[in-house]
Amino acid sequence: MTTAPIASVHHWAPRLGLLAALLVALLAAPAGAVQSDRAAVRIIHAVAGAGPIDVYLDGALAVIGTTFPSATDPIELAAGEHRVTVTPTGAALDTALVDSTITVDAGANVDIALIGSAEAIEARSFPVDQSQIAPDLARLRVINASPDAGPLTPTITGGSDLFPTVDFLLATEYADLPAGAYALDLLGTDSGAAVVSLPDLELAAGDVVDVYIVGLVANETAQALVVRARAGIATPVGRPAVLRAGACAEPGATVADLGVIAAPDGTPVGRSGVAAVENGFTAAPMAFDDLLAADHVVTVATSDEAGAPLLACGEIGGRLTDDGALAIALRATDGTLAGMAVLAPSVLDAEATDVSIFLAPANETAVPAAATPVSDAG
Repeated sequence: MTTAPIASVHHWAPRLGLLAALLVALLAAPAGAVQSDRAAVRIIHAVAGAGPIDVYLDGALAVIGTTFPSATDPIELAAGEHRVTVTPTGAALDTALVDSTITVDAGANVDIALIGSAEAIEARSFPVDQSQIAPDLARLRVINASPDAGPLTPTITGGSDLFPTVDFLLATEYADLPAGAYALDLLGTDSGAAVVSLPDLELAAGDVVDVYIVGLVANETAQALVVRARAGIATPVGRPAVLRAGACAEPGATVADLGVIAAPDGTPVGRSGVAAVENGFTAAPMAFDDLLAADHVVTVATSDEAGAPLLACGEIGGRLTDDGALAIALRATDGTLAGMAVLAPSVLDAEATDVSIFLAPANETAVPAAATPVSDAG
């Protein structure tokens, strides 16, 4: 099953027609820190009525006396095939409630979920997506582990369905959502009534949240087990551009942040091997006429670290185009053309200036020494 992630839609909008050994120590693994030749697993006890259970991995006792409903901390395993055996706590292996084999890939994070009834338990594996995520988002998934709940439809209270219907023993795809609190209902597909409700599900930025619907509707043990991990936080990749007062030989104080200049990540087209032009677009909070009334420059640095050397600089001046825009050259240390910036009155705000920046592939050498520091002059 798939679902479109619910997140803010970002687009770049340039205006201007001018440019087109298994379990050696059984240690918990930090989220996202699995060694490349190992995997990390969590054991999910989702079986109502089974009582405390012990879990053996390849014959070694890994979890003792875990109760319903619960999730263990991550346990490191060698990548590959492993035998999972579950017994009532303290019982011998020949009394196993479940005895099955799973395979885990190197570097993976995986849930081993024990699902079913006390009379019929099975182990299911669900990979946990802890890949990078934008800093303001969280990741959510729902797993239907209730034997008698029937198909479930996860829905935001007062809103829309988050995912397609999810059947027993299956999981939805992950959805990346804006961080915040959500009222989540798990509706019976046939009845339309809430089987389980989470009126205040907190999704913190960077969280990977798995909501297991466990227990039985018939005896009123149906509930949500919320299991959390952390995703890697994606950091902006690119070069920071800044509007400053002054000249390229001595740039002054920052007037406006012009965002990050980066190569597009779209599908390669045309001749192969051609380097992509880095670009960016923003609206600077300064009227176009005011910008032209004093000396200003557009600078692009090699990184976003304080004091990073400048890669390119362009002084704002020249002649207007027929449509009232101004194109300026961005030059590198040796004076060669490194790119260009196009400035024009904002089409949405009279007190703002639209700025499009295009940076050609070039050597990362700094502009003249006097312009090397990026810190504000005042």
